[in-house]
Amino acid sequence: MTLITDHRVRALNQSHLGIAAARNTGMTQARAPYIAVHDADDLSLPTRLETQYRFLEQYPAACLVATRAATIDTTGQIKTIWKGLPTGLHEVQRALWQGNFLAHGSVMLRKSACLSVGNYREAFVLSSDYDLWLRLAERSPFGYIADVLYQRRVHPESVTSRSAVLQQTYARIARELAQARRLTGSDLLERDGFTAFLSVYGMRLQEAGLPEELLSAPQEM
Repeated sequence: MTLITDHRVRALNQSHLGIAAARNTGMTQARAPYIAVHDADDLSLPTRLETQYRFLEQYPAACLVATRAATIDTTGQIKTIWKGLPTGLHEVQRALWQGNFLAHGSVMLRKSACLSVGNYREAFVLSSDYDLWLRLAERSPFGYIADVLYQRRVHPESVTSRSAVLQQTYARIARELAQARRLTGSDLLERDGFTAFLSVYGMRLQEAGLPEELLSAPQEM
């Protein structure tokens, strides 16, 4: 096997601080203006990155662009095609109030927009991407490409399979915080930090399956 080196590729290592912390490290260390997410064990189609890059170049107001996704099984067989969303720059945000219809790995982000809202919030053990989308949507329009350019693999050991109830609980909390920002201009986590966040939501999260050891520090499963 030939080892191929590319000066543009860097592997970053850090102690286990959770998924959100790892994503934030990658975000801050990235040297390019765009961040393409790709989750482990998933597949991106060959034209995905070029298509999204061209979109963000064409629409500088957009803070991100997602693509339609398919769900595949352990063998790579397509099981479902995700529901399509409107492609207008100001229409995706409305759909987000109903739920997180963006496959996290299908998204390409404008780095400057993410930094301006504080990146992923580590208090979200799950659904940190949805919380980020809601905060970004308050400032900038989203793009959406109707073609299926991303394939999300689901298997019994995946986070989605193991922690569906907890993920849904975090998603509801993300919407509640978004509603608070609409009404008051800020939310509990922004104003008072992680300890206050846990004092209000800790019991709900624990009942939804959050392990006891994660109630003391903002890290992800």
